Amino acid sequence: MGIRSLFNDLFSSKDLTVVTFGDSLTYRYEDQSSPVLTQKLSQLIPELNWINAGVSGDDILMAKKRYKNDVLSHHPDVVTFLFGTNDSSFHHNVPIESFKQTLLEMLDLLGDERAILITPPPVDEKKQVGKRTNERIQRYRKVILDIGKIRKIPVIDLYEEFITHPNFPEILKGNLDDGLHFGEAGYNLYAAAIAKCLKENFLAE
Repeated sequence: MGIRSLFNDLFSSKDLTVVTFGDSLTYRYEDQSSPVLTQKLSQLIPELNWINAGVSGDDILMAKKRYKNDVLSHHPDVVTFLFGTNDSSFHHNVPIESFKQTLLEMLDLLGDERAILITPPPVDEKKQVGKRTNERIQRYRKVILDIGKIRKIPVIDLYEEFITHPNFPEILKGNLDDGLHFGEAGYNLYAAAIAKCLKENFLAE
């Protein structure tokens, strides 16, 4: 049974539980009462059960420590993974091989058929001097793209979505305006990409 037929059967019998797993880009409230991403996803596909498992400041090694409690304990039907932003920073500097192996280990625990991988978006380098560069971010992006291709896991290339946007880097502006934490426009793009991927790969009729 393929991914689409599997999840069509699940969807016909119950609401799917989708966990969005990541760092502050997944979890940020932006002065709202709950994570902006979750609000927007609930508006786009309200019939799904959305659980936000983002934690500000996390890299993938930190996130692995809470993976069972924050993600697997919910028995999710689908999990989105967005890491690489903090991993690529000069102050975290997670080795590429460690990043790769940790992501593979988490996928093995979940099952590839339940995963959506997301590449980290670019930053406005003028506002991230000494913290992050897009060249470093792209190293982690490549790992994610390669894993998705080899293991046939859907990948949302958020890096490409942002960097080719006609309003880049303006789209990165949020309350902090730090070239990293985006606001309304960025979350509209992020949420729409997840909804599109779910509909194409898991909820297709």
